[in-house]
Amino acid sequence: MSEEMLWKGATVTEREREREREREREREREICRLHDTAKSLDEASSHGQTDTDKYLVCFREISNVLGCFGMVFGFVTKDINAKIEILQELREKNALGWELLPRDCSLMCHEFSGEAYQFLENMVEAEVANNTTTLPRGGRSGSRTLLRLHRALEFFVRFLERVLEIADDDSAAQAAQTAYR
Repeated sequence: MSEEMLWKGATVTEREREREREREREREREICRLHDTAKSLDEASSHGQTDTDKYLVCFREISNVLGCFGMVFGFVTKDINAKIEILQELREKNALGWELLPRDCSLMCHEFSGEAYQFLENMVEAEVANNTTTLPRGGRSGSRTLLRLHRALEFFVRFLERVLEIADDDSAAQAAQTAYR
């Protein structure tokens, strides 16, 4: 018997089928990790404030899940990772106690003393109070970055909803296109 078999209307080797099964198992593992992370974040947010570090862990898992779906999500994954890095950098610098810079300072990154970035709500309040939510090109506003991450999250949720609705012969790319609209 030949190593090639008919699968989904195309001739593929058993090795290719096994690679596809492994990719599917990896997607399932990522989704389970994402579920556990989201549950942890939900528990951490139950007191009314969202821990920034746990929030970023959750978004790293979202990025990992999207990465499992292949190159079609490369642009989304890259964007999410860039936003995570911005918030992580702001969080780390803030944890070191950098001082608040005046709005007209030539530096493009405003930092807050204390733990303003420990919780997302505190970060937004501090940036609104100090008028640093909109910065010149190249500036790093945590609030603006957070908004963009939430847009990515909305896309991710719509995508998962579409994945549940697609037929077996449809592709993840079709679900992504529908979710993006």
